[in-house]
Amino acid sequence: MSVDFYLAELSEKNYLQGGDPMFTPDYYRRMMRLGNPQIAENERQKIWDRYSGPVIDAFLKNVMKHVDMTDECFLTIHPPSNITYFIEPIREAIQRTFPNTIDISNCFLKDQEYDDHKSDSPSELSEFVLQNEDQIQEIDKNKKIFIYDDVYGSGQTMEVLNFLLDKYNFSNSRYSGVILKSKGSDN
Repeated sequence: MSVDFYLAELSEKNYLQGGDPMFTPDYYRRMMRLGNPQIAENERQKIWDRYSGPVIDAFLKNVMKHVDMTDECFLTIHPPSNITYFIEPIREAIQRTFPNTIDISNCFLKDQEYDDHKSDSPSELSEFVLQNEDQIQEIDKNKKIFIYDDVYGSGQTMEVLNFLLDKYNFSNSRYSGVILKSKGSDN
């Protein structure tokens, strides 16, 4: 699984770098994993909350470059996540820019983390995702889908989401973009 676009790529040079809104989502996660929630929260408030505007604008320009969706109704979704600080402003900007979009992210919510199950298949990992079948049944599954996220690492969350979209027979006309392609990416 790969993404159609990303705004920045994490490298050895900028891996431990804070202070840049492009890298803040990854930095935040690393600090949380290292047991430094205060550092993570300070970075988010100091950098992301103040300087994410140009990042969101660049993200929207990439969406517009690849698909003309201004008049068309299409679906948007982000992979199930328990960290939405960085995803929520993207969702809001997409809905403002493309008023005909329908965000279906609430159809698939992460029930629990699956970090300890990295070797499991997308099918097995989908068991960690709450699936709102009543809501899913009401959606026109033939519409184009734009999948968005803040960080693309191993591709596992995208694979799980695509597995679920396939399971419920959503359109194969899918397009995806992220802010940051992280270390460990497969593309």
